[in-house]
Amino acid sequence: MDSSPEGDDVEIENETQETPDESTGPDNRGKRKASGNRSQTNPSKAKKPLATRSHVWKDFTRTEENHDVCTCNHCHRKFGCASSAGTSNLKKHLLSCKAYKAWSESQAPGATAITSDGKLTSAKVSEDVFRNASNELLVLAELPLSFIESVAWRHFCNRVNLYTPHSRRTATRDIVKMYVSRKAALKNWFKSTKQRVSLTTDIWTAQATGASYMVITVHFVDGNWQLRKLIIGFKYITDHRGHSIANVLLECLAEWGIQKVFTITVDNATANTSALRRFQGEFSTRGNEALVMEGEFLHVRCAAHIINLIVKDGLAEIGDNVLAIRNAVQYVRSSTPRLKSFELRVESGKMTRGSLPLDVKTRWNSTFLMLQRAMKFRLAFDKMEAEDRLYNDHFNETENGNKRIGPPAIDDWNVVQRLVKFLIIFYNSTLVVSASSSVCSHKCYEYNSRHSQEATVQPSQSTEASSSTGQENVVAENFEGMEMLDDDVEYERMDFAYTELVAETGVQEATDELEMYLKDKVENPINILGTEYDVLSWWRLNSPKYPVLSEMAKDVFAMQVSSVASESAFSTSGRLIDPYRSCLTHYMIEVLMCTEQWMKSDIKLREKRVVTNAQMLADFELHDKLEKGQFSYIFFIFNSFF
Repeated sequence: MDSSPEGDDVEIENETQETPDESTGPDNRGKRKASGNRSQTNPSKAKKPLATRSHVWKDFTRTEENHDVCTCNHCHRKFGCASSAGTSNLKKHLLSCKAYKAWSESQAPGATAITSDGKLTSAKVSEDVFRNASNELLVLAELPLSFIESVAWRHFCNRVNLYTPHSRRTATRDIVKMYVSRKAALKNWFKSTKQRVSLTTDIWTAQATGASYMVITVHFVDGNWQLRKLIIGFKYITDHRGHSIANVLLECLAEWGIQKVFTITVDNATANTSALRRFQGEFSTRGNEALVMEGEFLHVRCAAHIINLIVKDGLAEIGDNVLAIRNAVQYVRSSTPRLKSFELRVESGKMTRGSLPLDVKTRWNSTFLMLQRAMKFRLAFDKMEAEDRLYNDHFNETENGNKRIGPPAIDDWNVVQRLVKFLIIFYNSTLVVSASSSVCSHKCYEYNSRHSQEATVQPSQSTEASSSTGQENVVAENFEGMEMLDDDVEYERMDFAYTELVAETGVQEATDELEMYLKDKVENPINILGTEYDVLSWWRLNSPKYPVLSEMAKDVFAMQVSSVASESAFSTSGRLIDPYRSCLTHYMIEVLMCTEQWMKSDIKLREKRVVTNAQMLADFELHDKLEKGQFSYIFFIFNSFF
């Protein structure tokens, strides 16, 4: 071998050209010659490819067609690289290659880059970071695990000079490890904080496999007064009986170490009623603080399902009027010429242009949107009836042995016009109760309390006494009626619960905190149009003043009035378990479902950099009161407590 200083830059297989001095030198005499003689005596024997030694081969790759030609990994130019010619030309190219210079500067240890949030970070990405990011991509994008080995992903990594992707089996092991580590951290947090949670649960059957899965979601307000939602279980369940549902719930909570539950929100299935009755009896044995008020308010029925049942019964009464408009919309959307004919009537009538959706018969909210939109094109439908013969012939045809209902008459439009004004109340109510990422329990309480006040007026009260004194007297009488009915039961029990929480929190109050809260002035803030009052920000601001009531407020605000939070997980599971991915095990499905939701929850919290107007106003009020010294006594009492 060569012992010259340039020996590190040559390959084993005659990478540098021999000079006469080197071939006849005393140290090298006979060595090159001997290797040449061996090759001549056995020409049919293939040479074994030897490993390269020059550092330039990190930036060049030999072509498969010709071993003596290589390509630059940065600018993709081709160069000759015969073993007898050496690598000097490749080194010279690296000195002038702009793509190589840009890449080398970005890979320098001290190089920095600016992230999306304006922070400086290292521009060099390690292979571990690339591997973890690839696994997170599979989970967040709901991609098949085999995508990591696909041609598309490998081609992408090659084009942007990333590392070689790992295998599908490695990705599966890494994702399971990610799930186990995150789950362990969350379990430790629940055990250390002893957080009381509210639950939502529902059951879904996969169409691809026919297997049933039960999703369990916990809701709570954390220390920063942020409403949190976490899926703690996506369990395979054998049947939909109440006994099985209760057992899965109990096992899941025991696995996570959750010992305090406030409410459980489910739909109106009969099996859920028996399941929660069994759950209440067994879970109450885990401790005195397991349930609030012995689980009297544990079972919360989904308000969205109740609204759905009410509206469906109402639509059944006027089904023919709605069907006439549905058939008219279906005719317009059935072909392109019919749609063009309808658009001509819209333009001639100078009506607002827009889409005309067709509803899904099993979803009343889509029926409401269809009717609301069709009312805006009422004149166009009337012109179709007066001018389009094919439109009228369509309704003369028979359907299932009966004449097709339609076209819409004046009575149909009048009935639907009144119906739309009525359905908009239920539509907006559904949007309110379906919110799972914002607090909505206090909104439903306000609605229910308003109607309960009206119901408490006694029939024996005279009509003159209830109406002649005005609205204020009516409200006063309603409150008096509530106090008379519930004085012996509810106030005593809530006071007992309040006393228990005071003892648990360890607060020794100088005055009655509940009485002080009730005597405070009621706030009626003026919100900006399109915004709503952030009640969590108010409690975050006033929690030092009401330390016990704030803990109770966290439980109430975390309560869900609909099971939409659990049902939304089924959209994700439907994409995970499709006919092309039906071989996933039950455990792996739970791993992917939970990990994705946990990661998205963390990302959402990190992206909450924009402070709402209510939060900014609360912060300004807090600083203003601190400057004026109005909160000095509060912090003095709070510090003395803790």
